[in-house]
Amino acid sequence: MIEQLIPLINKTAINEVQKELTHLYEIELFERQTYSIQIERFEGLILEVLKDVSEQEEHHANILKKILNKVGIIVIDEYDKIPLKKATGQLKEALEYDIKQEEISAKDYQKTISIVKDENLKTVLEHILSEEFSHLGILEKYLETGKY
Repeated sequence: MIEQLIPLINKTAINEVQKELTHLYEIELFERQTYSIQIERFEGLILEVLKDVSEQEEHHANILKKILNKVGIIVIDEYDKIPLKKATGQLKEALEYDIKQEEISAKDYQKTISIVKDENLKTVLEHILSEEFSHLGILEKYLETGKY
């Protein structure tokens, strides 16, 4: 599992990108919160999609939290911003919003990866990025076909 790399990450490398890692952590919390709200609002096959993606977002947040905790940074577990109404409108509008958020998240991971010097940290972030791209594919497919 990717978490096995966390003890191997150099603390100096974490401190060098602390701001970026904190931002990524907040993005994961925001996405998890968005999906949780949508799970309560929508029904049908989309629930399975939203639950799976929400669980992965929570896993990503936990990984980032452990990395930040390694250098003594205590992060909050709740995100204080409420997802935009677009996130909870009609299903099509909500999925389009989710896709846009996942695209933003992927770009932010790519930017952070480009400046990370520690190979273990880079590997962890690349793993999360690959799952973000997977979320994009799943959401786009569901929006297009209504299937998971």
